[in-house]
Amino acid sequence: MGRLIQAENIVKRFREKKQRVLAVDHVSLHLDEGEILGIIGESGSGKSTILRLLSGIIQPDEGQVILFGKSLDRKDRSRFRNIQMIFQDARASFDKQYTIEQSLNEVRKYLNPNALENRFLLQEVGLDASFAKKYPNEMSGGECQRAAIARALVCDPKVLLCDEITSALDVITQEKICNLITHLCHQHHISAIFVSHDLPLISNLCNRVMIMKDGKVVEEGKTKEVMQNPQHPYTKELLRHIMKLEIAE
Repeated sequence: MGRLIQAENIVKRFREKKQRVLAVDHVSLHLDEGEILGIIGESGSGKSTILRLLSGIIQPDEGQVILFGKSLDRKDRSRFRNIQMIFQDARASFDKQYTIEQSLNEVRKYLNPNALENRFLLQEVGLDASFAKKYPNEMSGGECQRAAIARALVCDPKVLLCDEITSALDVITQEKICNLITHLCHQHHISAIFVSHDLPLISNLCNRVMIMKDGKVVEEGKTKEVMQNPQHPYTKELLRHIMKLEIAE
C-alpha cells in the first residue's frame, strides 16, 4: 500500500486571551491507501486542528506534513484537489446565496472541469436531481451533509478529511452517513481520516484509531486491538464510560 499522508512531529500553537495554547503537541501520523483512520478525543484535544494542518488550511509551527510523497505546498493546487475536507456544520460550509448546483459548479470550475455531472454526483450520495436547485437552508442537516460529500467528490479526491461530520445529526442519520462514507471509500478507492468524540462510531467505521488528549496522541493501533486491549489509562476510561452508558440503557 502506498503512503498518502505522513505527518512528522507537527506542533501548532494558538494565542487565546494573551496566552499561547499548545493545540497539537509533536504529533506524528500516517495514512495509507485503502485506510480509514479514526481520531478520537474530547473537545479541545487537538483532533480538528490536526485535520486543518493536513489540509493546508493552517500551517504547523514545527514539524512537517508530506502529502503524496512531497512536502506540503499551499501553492500546489493539484495536490489539494486530491485531499478534501468535510466540515461538521455542512450548512454553514455552503454559500447560502448559492444553490447546491452552483456550489458544485464553483468547485468544478477551479479544481476539476472534467468532473462527473452534478446529477450523477448527487445520485452517488443518495440525493435525487431536484436537490441541485435547492439552497442549503431548504435542506435538512443530513441532506446538507450529503451535498457536502458530493461537493468533495467533484474533485475526485484520494483522501477525505471528515471533521465531526455526524455530531449534529440524529442516530439514524449518523449511521446512514457513516455507511455512505464507507461505501464511497470502497467504490472510489478513497482513503479517509474521520475525527469524532464518539468511540463506538469510530470503532465500527475505521481500520485504525488514534486516541488524543491535550494535544498528544496517547494511544494508536488497529481498532480491534485498541478496543479489546487498551493500554493507556485515558483509553481505558473512555471504554469504561461507554460500558456504563450501555448498561444504563
